[in-house]
Amino acid sequence: MEPIIDNEDDKTQDAVEQTKHEYDSVAAQYSKMNRHASAEHVELLLLAAMPRGVAEDRRRRDAEELIPTIKVHIKELEDAGVNEDELVEAREALATARRDARRRVVDLGCGAGRDYPAFEERGVDYLGVDASEGMLTVARERFPEATFEAQDLCALDLPARSFDGAFANASLQHVPTPALPNALTNIYACLRPGGVLLISAPLGRDAEGWSQARSKETRAWVAWRSRETLERYCGAAGFESVTVPTVQSYEGSSFQVFVWRRPVDPGE
Repeated sequence: MEPIIDNEDDKTQDAVEQTKHEYDSVAAQYSKMNRHASAEHVELLLLAAMPRGVAEDRRRRDAEELIPTIKVHIKELEDAGVNEDELVEAREALATARRDARRRVVDLGCGAGRDYPAFEERGVDYLGVDASEGMLTVARERFPEATFEAQDLCALDLPARSFDGAFANASLQHVPTPALPNALTNIYACLRPGGVLLISAPLGRDAEGWSQARSKETRAWVAWRSRETLERYCGAAGFESVTVPTVQSYEGSSFQVFVWRRPVDPGE
């Protein structure tokens, strides 16, 4: 494993691009793969992502109460044969109300959509993001009803204060340490006050570099961070700890799993 070289932007970019290429090259292998047994992580995230604060609880209740009214209005418009634009507007309002009534989660580094079924089964409004177009192609073929976007974890561009949860299941280890503060800051910004971040990442002694990849022609950047290091970076981004980290074994590696929360703003 080659050590990281300083904090240079070009080194970070090289790590991102080559890791993306590695996943693009093996994406086809995921086309028939069953979802990983990570339902317990999904449950942990959703339990922590229950409404926090008066404003958040009110938003959900108002949306739930509004849905039946909008449905009746849509039926009246359809029966009356009114202008199509008015009907489109009403349907958009219904979609918005349904989103507001459900917990909304972004799956960071969703890959081929492995964990989407676990969220769909629990009625979550889901968005999956990944840097690998190859993986996203497979995800869209497997789950055409889901929403997936191409996004780099080192440069996330997500709407502010829009998600109840962010799910980083075996993905942040591919973010080089120089880019980690910005990644966590962007995750924090996309969460609603009280929103939570679940991190599952390989446990190590703060080493990172090029790791053996899934194909002979490619390589991936991996960071094995200590609990103390992740706690320090998450705290610096503004997160508050929700759970004590647990350590689990997966494919011969030890993974640490814990949840962090964006604090509820005063008065909310």
